[in-house]
Amino acid sequence: MKPFSVGITGGIGSGKSFVSRCLEAKGIPVFYTDVEARLEMLSNVGLHHRLSQLLQTSVLLSDGSLNKPLLSDFIRKGHQQAAQVNELVHPLVRERFNRWKGRQQEVPCVVMECALLFEAGFDQEVDLTVCVTAPLEVRIKRVMERDGKTRAEVQQWIEMQMADDEKERRAHLLLNNDGRLTSEELVNQLLTVVRSRI
Repeated sequence: MKPFSVGITGGIGSGKSFVSRCLEAKGIPVFYTDVEARLEMLSNVGLHHRLSQLLQTSVLLSDGSLNKPLLSDFIRKGHQQAAQVNELVHPLVRERFNRWKGRQQEVPCVVMECALLFEAGFDQEVDLTVCVTAPLEVRIKRVMERDGKTRAEVQQWIEMQMADDEKERRAHLLLNNDGRLTSEELVNQLLTVVRSRI
């Protein structure tokens, strides 16, 4: 029997990774799409070549690690560049997720953490979609402190993502992570819904 699957998304700085780590701490397996995308870029020689052709330079550093700043700079150039990268990477990440989910036979629930859940069509791969929300100023402050980015850089990333109200409209469940709830309260809101669906 396949486990019940939950897709967790939210704008940058909303706390989707925080919620996912809290669920992982409770023993729920989590598939982090960003991590898996990076692994695919490193392990898939064909993808490495296609990305390097797209960027007109190698996406790998001399030590074999992914040149994340190079890739980020290319994606930030605009929606067309981001779409070109995503078109190459997303189908492979979807395959990785389905293989991973197929191995999770002993658990009732699994989670996919994905910033581009709706944009990539990954919402079609899960049973429940969750959008973690937080006020814009809270999100900007979190990312500036976490990543050492300027306000302008954070706002540029936010503008590249699907609008918050569209994510919220499409999600089955909203989790407000503005800091008023403890992590336990926040996660229990989600688990209560999950338990009612399993």
